[in-house]
Amino acid sequence: MAESVEKGSPSDSTPEPLESKVHAVVKTSAFENGDQSKQAWWKPSRRSKERQLVFKLDLFILSWACFGYFLRLLDSSNLRNAYVSGMKEDLDLDGDQYNYFQTLWTIGYTVGMIPSQIIVTHVRPSLWLPLAEVTWAILTFCFAAVKSYKHVYALRLILGLAESPFYVGGMTLLGSWYTPKASFAAQMFSGYLQAAVYTGLDGVHGLPGWRWLFIICGCINIPGAVWGFFAVPDSPYNTRVFYLDEDERALAKSRVIEVGRKPFEGVTLKTFKSILSRPFVWVFVINYIFFCINTYGLDFFSIYLDDLGTYSVQEVNV
Repeated sequence: MAESVEKGSPSDSTPEPLESKVHAVVKTSAFENGDQSKQAWWKPSRRSKERQLVFKLDLFILSWACFGYFLRLLDSSNLRNAYVSGMKEDLDLDGDQYNYFQTLWTIGYTVGMIPSQIIVTHVRPSLWLPLAEVTWAILTFCFAAVKSYKHVYALRLILGLAESPFYVGGMTLLGSWYTPKASFAAQMFSGYLQAAVYTGLDGVHGLPGWRWLFIICGCINIPGAVWGFFAVPDSPYNTRVFYLDEDERALAKSRVIEVGRKPFEGVTLKTFKSILSRPFVWVFVINYIFFCINTYGLDFFSIYLDDLGTYSVQEVNV
C-alpha cells in the first residue's frame, strides 16, 4: 500500500531541474567516454549528443560571427573606396584628413572595448551585441549624407565605438561555448562593390556613387544585426536560445564545468592584475602592434593609385 502511494505521489511528476541534469551529465561523462565500445549502437552516447550540440553552435554562433566580422571589415574598407570614388573631390578633402578619419575610428574602437565587456556583465550579449550592429548599420547610412569632413570625423569616432563590442564580445562567446579541443575577402568585396556601384548608380537620384556605397553597405548590415538577436546564445549558464533544448543546455554547461570555466562575474582590479601579469599577453600585444603597422599602408595604396591619374575609378577600386 505504501509503495503504491509513493509511486503515485505528485513529486514524481515534477520536472527535473536543470542543475540536476547538469550534475548527472558531468557524473556520467567519464563512464560514457570510457566505455563507448560496450554501449549499444542504437543508444545515443554523450559523444554523439556533443556532436549535435557543436553542430548547432557552429550553425548559429559561427554563422553570425563570421558574417558579422565580414560586415565590420566591409565598413572599415568602404571609406577608402568612397574616398577614391569622388568623396575626396565632393567634400574637398586632403590626405591628412583621410588619415584623421582612420585615426578617429581606431581611437573609438580601442576605447570602447573594455567598457563594452563591462556592459556585457549587466546586459545579455544576445541584446547588447546585435544592438551594436544595428547602431553601426544606422551610422553607415549616415555617411551617405555627410556634407563636410567634420561630419566624417564625428561619424568615424562613433562608428569605432559602435563596432568595438563585436570582436571582443564574439571572442567571449566562442570561449564560453567551445572547449579547447574544439579579412581580406571583405576588403576585396568592398572594392568590387564600389566599382559596380560607381558604374551602375553614379548620379542616380542626384547622388554620386560613393554615397550609394554607404547606403548599400547599410542595407547589407541590417540582416546580420537581425540574425544576432536569434543566434547569440548568451552564456551556457543562462542561455535562453530557442535552438537548444534543456538536455543540450545541461550538456553545454557540463562541458564548460569540466574544463574549469566559471561564470563571468565582471571586470575588477584583480582581472587587470591577472591579465597584465601574463608574459603571453605582452608578447601578443607587441606582435599585434607590429602587425598593424605592417598592414596599415594597405589603406593608402588605392589613394596612391588614384593620385597617379592613370587608372579609372573602377580600376582603382578593383
